[in-house]
Amino acid sequence: GGVGTMSAKDLAVVGATQSDNMPLLEKDQERPSRTGPSLAKNYKAMEHTGGIARWLHFTQRGHRGPVQCLASSATSDFIVTGGVDYSVRVSKLDYEYEAYSLVVVLDLPVPRELQTAPEKQGCFGAILGSPAQGEWAEEPAQGVTALCMVHTRSKKMVETCRGDKKDLQKLVRLGPIFSGTAHGSVYILDLSCVSQGQDRPKTQGVTSLTDLHKGPVTAICMLAMYPTDNSPGDEVLVLTSGEDKQAVLIHVKMQEVDKPDFQEKDVNGMSSTILDMLFCGGGGRRPGKVLDRESVRSNKWLKYVSHTIKKHIQHEEPIAEVVAFSHQRGNDEVSFASLTAGGVHLISHAGDRLRTLRIEATATKMYNANKDDTETIHVKCHQHCGFAESTKTRLVMDKDGNQELLSQSLLFVCGIGVSGDKDEQSWVAVWGIEEGVVGTKTTRGELVYAKETLNHRKDNIEPLCVYKQDGRMLDIDQAGSSTQFAAQLHEDGSTVHIWNTEAVEPGYLVADPSGPTSLLICPGREKVQMDLEHPEKVYAMKVIEDDEGPALITACESSTAFVWDLEGDDREQIYAELRSLTPLEIVLTPILLIVTAAQMLSFAFVPEAMWHDHVHGIAKHAHAALMFEVGPFKVDQEDFFWPEMYVICFFITMFQVCAVFGVSEWLDRKSRDAMSSDKYREEQHKKPCFRPATMWAQVVSIVERLNWLVVKLVSTVLVVPMMKACANAFRCTWPDGVPWYKALLGNPDNEIYLHTAPTIMCYKGSHLQLIVVLILILPGFLFVLIPHAVVEGDASYVPNKTLFKYAFWEEKNPWRLAAARKATNVHLAFMHMTPNYAFWTLFVELLGKVLMPLTAVWFAHRAYWQMGAISLIGFAMWLSTVIRAPYVERKFNVLLQALKLVSFLAMGTGLFTVILHDKKSHLPLLVLASTASVVLLTLTIQLCVMTARKARVAVFEAPEPAGTDAEAK
Repeated sequence: GGVGTMSAKDLAVVGATQSDNMPLLEKDQERPSRTGPSLAKNYKAMEHTGGIARWLHFTQRGHRGPVQCLASSATSDFIVTGGVDYSVRVSKLDYEYEAYSLVVVLDLPVPRELQTAPEKQGCFGAILGSPAQGEWAEEPAQGVTALCMVHTRSKKMVETCRGDKKDLQKLVRLGPIFSGTAHGSVYILDLSCVSQGQDRPKTQGVTSLTDLHKGPVTAICMLAMYPTDNSPGDEVLVLTSGEDKQAVLIHVKMQEVDKPDFQEKDVNGMSSTILDMLFCGGGGRRPGKVLDRESVRSNKWLKYVSHTIKKHIQHEEPIAEVVAFSHQRGNDEVSFASLTAGGVHLISHAGDRLRTLRIEATATKMYNANKDDTETIHVKCHQHCGFAESTKTRLVMDKDGNQELLSQSLLFVCGIGVSGDKDEQSWVAVWGIEEGVVGTKTTRGELVYAKETLNHRKDNIEPLCVYKQDGRMLDIDQAGSSTQFAAQLHEDGSTVHIWNTEAVEPGYLVADPSGPTSLLICPGREKVQMDLEHPEKVYAMKVIEDDEGPALITACESSTAFVWDLEGDDREQIYAELRSLTPLEIVLTPILLIVTAAQMLSFAFVPEAMWHDHVHGIAKHAHAALMFEVGPFKVDQEDFFWPEMYVICFFITMFQVCAVFGVSEWLDRKSRDAMSSDKYREEQHKKPCFRPATMWAQVVSIVERLNWLVVKLVSTVLVVPMMKACANAFRCTWPDGVPWYKALLGNPDNEIYLHTAPTIMCYKGSHLQLIVVLILILPGFLFVLIPHAVVEGDASYVPNKTLFKYAFWEEKNPWRLAAARKATNVHLAFMHMTPNYAFWTLFVELLGKVLMPLTAVWFAHRAYWQMGAISLIGFAMWLSTVIRAPYVERKFNVLLQALKLVSFLAMGTGLFTVILHDKKSHLPLLVLASTASVVLLTLTIQLCVMTARKARVAVFEAPEPAGTDAEAK
């Protein structure tokens, strides 16, 4: 409930809202107070500073419990989510990071009976700052149930732009956010107060309308008002609906102001700029397309001023949803629609109910694939369960030859009913609405839009067509010219089907069609084009239109909102997640970075380098620990060699099998199927002593997590040890005078032996078999390792269908797109990689991990060549971070570059020790200490002078209702 459909290109934007301060109860009517002090204060990062604030921001920026409703701006720059935890969260697209960042939190009053709800939070969760998870599922109708962000355009602007996308986006003005709750209250959040900073009272900017409905608010929608041709579009009509069978029409007035600042500016002085040039700190260097995207956004905002309740519209049944059609129209034309189980009720802007539409088709056509012919069927639905609207605009010529902008809408309604003597099925019916008038079909099958037809017909207006599609929750394409697809939630509750609704794309025809209904595909010929599978139940979904094309936002039970790409190279992929980070996600990235850096640095102190004996002894133990070796310990090398190689061969083989056959995808599907089964849900509800379905789901989940962990480790920290072990398997010692062809003969005299285990004879027996196996499996392993390494071992970004698309030198290669998508999926602040350079940064890192151990082992008998090659690899890895800034955050970027430079200096000093050839000399240590000190000193100055981006989140609290007693406060 509460998920309205809105078009990014509409003349006036449809959204969701609620507001006011006037209770609807009579003076002599008493109602027990059901609200108390807000308990949804699960975002406490702004109460702390430093590392604690960053940690809390990561772990508390998402909802505590399921996300129930969604809203967004016209250009999807802002996404608003409402949760069962009675909080509203606003996330803004950060162009520099190309990821959504939390900017506003609104805490709403929690009903008193829920304030003692049991919470799940272990001792470690309390220590790490993880928000507790309440037993929300055990209670009906809780939290925020309806949301919307107001955004309108002025009338003059629309007439001037004539539908040009960039010009329309440039002058779209965003406004207040309206939210409705399960206990019937409505709250208006004025975001223009954000610029006032933390000194602002938390209740400032929040207006409440207590008990607007006697029960949950199910949906809200809004349309812009243009009383005259010169109206600025600063007034909107808001329609709220509830389970109390009422829809409330509210007139809202706003005022245009300057756009508030949601994020702190990254300001650096001249000294920081000079220091940044010394080490090419990078970060914060925004590509041109980012600046272009900002230039087409409006710098104006709509500030909430006042509102007036105009009318209460009574219905016979509880209202499930409401939508609005374009801008304000005449009193006898359609402006709103409400949905009940009995049908769709058309409402004028004055609040008058005009007529009711029902899915009743006496003779609708449907293609029968079995007969390869079109047949006539009769459909009648007894329950209507969802609908969606999309408004299209096109230029037409009037009688005088002048161009005018014509508004046409498509109304999709899904319901449950029968066709003939068949069992109940799900159906989707379509109506066309032009300039507020519902289209009717003539006897010839033509579509006519005439007010006389609408006003004089008392019977039901049949839909244009009826599709047979499973599912209830529904939304449709919001493009401004055509409707190419519909999104419908499957009955399993976790899969969204995307099916085509258009037979021909506009622009491919000789003559343009008369309207969007002319392109609808014949029922029966539509096909499911995409299946968007979610890990848990989907509570709400919304189709949006961003700069790149259509996208879908879904709200899930797992406290997460996903953003799916529906077009282009990332089609059917998640490109953004709005959620909290787990402690493992926060600490894992720095740990992997430190371990990898230490592994590469340890090659500067290989045994062949002529370091001082004390340095050599310490470095030997450290290198062995980082390579997971047992060399320094008293263990027989032959006893360790074979188990190690067996394990490595097993991991390499299983890694390839999992990648080629899509084991990770298969386990993910099995896990979802196990948790979405009827038996599992029944056990979760009844909680019997023996739960086989729950046990099976847990087993599958454990196997899935183990698979994820293995793939993650093999793609990251285990690459260097595995490559070194494989290189050692080929490193054999040749005594003087033994010809090379003895290896081809199978080492008949047992003169050639393994360097790391002298008792193992090379090129014969088990060793020969090992060499053959490694030659066969290593090339394939390195091939499948590349796409996994560039996404840091996350197999969900490497589906089986893109595994063999290896042309990574092409700009639109799936491997490169996956790396960029992984880098922008979740906002990681200072750990956020530069999206454009994510693939090349991790690819160069992988090359270094592979080449460094191979070079150190195979050139061990030639110290000059060995240390020279190691130094060259270290220099290339440092130079790569200089040319392409790995991270967006400037401070973290220079820190990584300094770390790479110190590693290169250590490797260069190792080469100097070979040239000096004196193990007793302290000169190499002095050289390394002096150069490293200069780097660290420069780094310290940079870190002190540079300003780091900090999370800036404005926290609002709804004012307490007047009925709340002092003790509760």
